[in-house]
Amino acid sequence: TIPYGVIEKMSNHPLTDKGIESFLADWEKAQG
Repeated sequence: TIPYGVIEKMSNHPLTDKGIESFLADWEKAQG
């Protein structure tokens, strides 16, 4: 599941390609 705060940020600030790339990199780190 995705924390509500993350969804809120994504909806308020549509991610650019670079933003998505950064997000996925951070997501992979968070998942370990």
